[in-house]
Amino acid sequence: MLDFFRDIYAEMNGLDPQKMREEKLSRKKNLTMSRAVKTTIRIVGILYLLIASVNIISMVTNGFNLAIFKYIIAVIIDVVVLIFTFFESKQSKIIVAAGVVVFIGINFMTQRM
Repeated sequence: MLDFFRDIYAEMNGLDPQKMREEKLSRKKNLTMSRAVKTTIRIVGILYLLIASVNIISMVTNGFNLAIFKYIIAVIIDVVVLIFTFFESKQSKIIVAAGVVVFIGINFMTQRM
């Protein structure tokens, strides 16, 4: 229904509705990640890397704790996500999105540690 009105609007403005549909479909197929999102992921990732490394060092010096495994796994995921933010392929964007979800999930599920 809305396509009909969109087509009428496009024809009134001298645009090609078929070409507009094709461009819309091509935009849906591409995964896009803006520079702001990448910059935010990089800044938060580097800050977490610094904080986690300080926590790991303090846990090692004060005595071994089970929470150290949480930090080690989270740091590994963080480094993988940071590396893949520099690539532009579709697979790397999927890995970044999945890594962020897993990273957040690990941090929320292990808050008591």
